[in-house]
Amino acid sequence: MPDTLRYLQYSGFALTEIFSLYLFVLILTRASNKFGAYKYLMAIFTLFSMVFGVIEVMTQPIMHIEGTALIVFVDSFLRYEKVIGFHMASLYCSSYGVCVLLLSTHFCYRYLAVCKPHTIRFLTGYRLMILFVPAMFFGVVWFATVEICEQPTHFVSEYLKDSLRLYYDEDSYAVAQLSAIYYFYDKTNQVVINWVACISIVILYSIMGSSITSIMIFGFKTFKSVDAHSKMSPMTKDLHRQLFHTLILQSLVPLFILFLPVGLLFLLPFFDVHPGYFANAPGAWISFYPAVDAVIAVLMIKDFRNAFLRRKRASVVAVNNFDSLTASNFRRQSSLIP
Repeated sequence: MPDTLRYLQYSGFALTEIFSLYLFVLILTRASNKFGAYKYLMAIFTLFSMVFGVIEVMTQPIMHIEGTALIVFVDSFLRYEKVIGFHMASLYCSSYGVCVLLLSTHFCYRYLAVCKPHTIRFLTGYRLMILFVPAMFFGVVWFATVEICEQPTHFVSEYLKDSLRLYYDEDSYAVAQLSAIYYFYDKTNQVVINWVACISIVILYSIMGSSITSIMIFGFKTFKSVDAHSKMSPMTKDLHRQLFHTLILQSLVPLFILFLPVGLLFLLPFFDVHPGYFANAPGAWISFYPAVDAVIAVLMIKDFRNAFLRRKRASVVAVNNFDSLTASNFRRQSSLIP
């Protein structure tokens, strides 16, 4: 691995663990009862970010494109453990997918809290886990797709042999990897399409695309409802806005450092593009994403920002489980506003 990429991955891992742990502590100690069950959603996402950082540093993935082939090979201590390394690379890829899916879960919860508050009271205790079922299901689908469709083969290893030797001085037959060739030319110069690899990319694109679409739909409806809801108390509306603006930033950042770069990485082999070392840019940015995500939450949410800046919390009237307020609660609160 180029030294620069190795340093970036280690730095991303260290910052992810530090900032995510700090955010987790803030969620447990500074998130007031106003957050309701949403703080558990935030806590789970933060814990997963820490786990993702561990998976990433145990994999230390190298991404390489040669012709119409895409390879992700392991450069950690599991480099030459072909079986374990392959499963670890698959876990790394599916963990990325779960990050996207969990973000859409956050938007779904905010939509329910603002637009359908009467449903939130049912999502308490163990029933909150219902929200995670889609993310876990499609995360498993992602993992199974990569495991089944992108196993290394003798043909792919031979195809990538010279390129991996040239760029990374690695033996394509020995290094742990997952790889796929979308299409190739046979001896008669006829195009042979690798349908298994192409179908796998369609599945992954569908999961990622549906997640991004749901984020946009839930976000738009939540935005309209927060601004138009005249029956919310100012304090409730302010907290909704804080959490919604936090989610907006937490979506825009991965849009430019996760979704678009990874989507482009999947597409480049179709056009026989050779990005060289630049194919590793998405992997380097992914390693910093959980840390950036945690920093956004700390700075955007007032309770966490005050704790970070060591400000004294303003004395406010405690509101328990604001996310579980029904429509009648909103009307009762609004009647108290002069």
